[in-house]
Amino acid sequence: MWTPRNHNVYRDTQSRASPSPPAKHRDSMHLAAAMVVVTKRNSTESPLFRLPGEIRNMIYDYATGHYNIYHTCEGRLIVGPIDPWDWRHAFVEFPSAPSLLALTLVCRQTYLEARLHVFANNTFDTKNFFYFRRRVDKLTTAQKNAIATITCAFDCMGKIGFNVFRLTNTIDHTENFLVKPYLDILPAFVGLKRVFVDSSKMTRRNDEYKKYAQAMEDCAVLGIWRFFHKEGMLVEFVQGPVLRLCASCGKCEHCIGNGRRLA
Repeated sequence: MWTPRNHNVYRDTQSRASPSPPAKHRDSMHLAAAMVVVTKRNSTESPLFRLPGEIRNMIYDYATGHYNIYHTCEGRLIVGPIDPWDWRHAFVEFPSAPSLLALTLVCRQTYLEARLHVFANNTFDTKNFFYFRRRVDKLTTAQKNAIATITCAFDCMGKIGFNVFRLTNTIDHTENFLVKPYLDILPAFVGLKRVFVDSSKMTRRNDEYKKYAQAMEDCAVLGIWRFFHKEGMLVEFVQGPVLRLCASCGKCEHCIGNGRRLA
């Protein structure tokens, strides 16, 4: 339909097709091709990207790694020290969980290079196993594969099991359900190298209960170690807050000896 206006100007009132959306990448380049251009430009313009890749990895490790990441009962992520005694230093300020990922937001190249460092260079604590499991289910395969260190916390041993141990000096194996959740979830971490087994919350009682906690911890290490040994995985175990090295990377003579003791 044509509508006259000012006797010599006409306006087309027909509906027109909406314009096509812009390309996801400028000039319709694929991400890989775009990254080649970005990398070349950064290598000449950025002091960081002029450094060798090995040095950049050391910087990424320093900026994002060597912390303990755990979940509160409300499901929040908390970043803290590896050594629990460091919590006593009130003047030490630890980064928040989002700030550990801030490096990946700088540009596309830092994202590609540093996106897995936060998973590979931190200890993931399972003190709240329910929220830990929910968080793991949301990770990508690459993120799960990058996780190298996990803490398995055993802090809910039952009173019945303690009484059985106190009277018979043996472990009530009905409490092996404490180990089973870890056996179900640990196979998801194919890059796992170190497992901390921690029963420190159980050892804040009398000496007799500490013996029970130690015995249950040994039982847990044995069960998890047997699983990894069966799967052919080389995993180092670090037991408790005091007994640091207990089992088995499978490489050095000391760990092979521990492995024979546990087998």
